[in-house]
Amino acid sequence: MATKTEQAVITDRTGNDFAAYAVLTTAAELLLRETEQQMQLDHLQFKHEQKRLVRDLQAAINRTKYLCERFTEEMAIASGGGAFDALLNDSNAAIVLLMRYYNAVHSKAENSDKIRAFMKDLQESELFPEELIQKFESRL
Repeated sequence: MATKTEQAVITDRTGNDFAAYAVLTTAAELLLRETEQQMQLDHLQFKHEQKRLVRDLQAAINRTKYLCERFTEEMAIASGGGAFDALLNDSNAAIVLLMRYYNAVHSKAENSDKIRAFMKDLQESELFPEELIQKFESRL
C-alpha cells in the first residue's frame, strides 16, 4: 500500500519526462556506437586520456541505458508491453530529427527559429505542457 508521500501511479507528466529521457539516453547510446564504428573506419585513435574519457562516457551511457531498460521493463509489464519497440523507434526518430536539424542550421542559424515555429504549428497534443517547453526554449 502506498504511503501519503508515495504515489501508487506515476503521473503523466513524470511518465512523459521519463519517456523522453529514455529516448534520448537510447539515442545517445546508438550514436556512440555509430561514432565508434566510424572512428574504426577512419582509423582514428585518441590519445590515452581522451580514450579513457570516451570509455568512461560509454560506460556511463551503458549504465544509464541499463537502468532505463530495467525501468522501462517494469513499466512495460505494468502497461502490457510494446515499450521496447516504441523506445527504439522513438530513439531512431530523435536521431533523425537531430541530424536533420544540424543539417538545416549549420550554415543558417535563423532556420532554428523556423523549425521550432513549424513544429509548434504541428502540435497535436499537450504531452509536454507549454510552460515546460518554454523553460528549455528560453535558454536558447
